[in-house]
Amino acid sequence: MNMVKYWAITQSLISGFSRMEYRFTLTMKQKNILRLSLARR
Repeated sequence: MNMVKYWAITQSLISGFSRMEYRFTLTMKQKNILRLSLARR
C-alpha cells in the first residue's frame, strides 16, 4: 500500500516537472524565433 502511494507521488512530481520543462522550452523557442526575426532585418 505504501509503495502505491510513493509511486503516485513520484508520478505527479514527474508530470509536473515535465510540464514545467515543456513550458520553459516553449518560451526558449519563442525567444529564439524573436532573435532570428530581429537579426534578419
